Amino acid sequence: MTDYFTFFKQDSRTWFDRSCQFCYRNKDCISATSFTTDKRKHLLHIKGFREKQTARMLKGIEMHKEKEEDLKTIDEYGVENIKNDLHDNKLVVLRDVKVHSRFFGYRGFIDVLGIKHDSKKGRMDIHILEIKTSFRKNQLFQLGCYASMVSDSDSTIFHDKGEFNIHPRNPVSLNIHLGLWVERFQKLIKWEFMENGAIVGPWKGYVSAMRRRQSSLRSVHKFGVYNIHEIPRCRECYETCGFYKDICSKIDDVNQFNDSQRYFAKRVRKGSILKKTKPFSKTNSARVGQI
Repeated sequence: MTDYFTFFKQDSRTWFDRSCQFCYRNKDCISATSFTTDKRKHLLHIKGFREKQTARMLKGIEMHKEKEEDLKTIDEYGVENIKNDLHDNKLVVLRDVKVHSRFFGYRGFIDVLGIKHDSKKGRMDIHILEIKTSFRKNQLFQLGCYASMVSDSDSTIFHDKGEFNIHPRNPVSLNIHLGLWVERFQKLIKWEFMENGAIVGPWKGYVSAMRRRQSSLRSVHKFGVYNIHEIPRCRECYETCGFYKDICSKIDDVNQFNDSQRYFAKRVRKGSILKKTKPFSKTNSARVGQI
């Protein structure tokens, strides 16, 4: 069985692409989806654990395939074709785009990305579309993360042979448009994130909230030992969740712990008696994740 206790003491690195091993942000890079999750799930995610696919997740995957079947990835489109079409002021639309910004330390997969560069007007329009089965307010943080990434003039999109910067060398008037297709409502919701290089509307507040949230998420990107006791339980933590049976119950079960010097990355005195917990008892089922 995996030694989860030792595993949580190792150095944390976030992997996104093979080039990540050479990136100076590989220890604190945050995925866009992490802004929609709990701090504790984020820790498990960067450690490599993945929640089991549910029927809802599988339905979402099929829905994405259906909505994006007529679109091309960056490799199917071709990097040179993208450059030529952008030079000719054509709208380039791509699906499943891997985006990374070293300046912000963000990364993610954009469902649909549209790019149009008007060299005559000195204007660049970027369209970001996310496809969701239902709507949750914290999905706006994910959209804000994508918008922040593409607003970085040094941000890159990945393809099989490397990276590609979509921004022209000469400064342009940048405009970012956001969209969210909600399958449950059969509705497309649109927002303007940036006009002429300035963030507009309520998105200023979301960007400020994102900065506060990123500080909280990065607090678990520590080198070496983690104090897991300080990490609150997940908002949706219950006994039937995918993480609980595979991970949380094992972490909460100190009967499997045999290192007297550290208790969940927290120093204890040698010879001290650790209180035994029963993860499946009535008293402990409500505190799963409060480790």
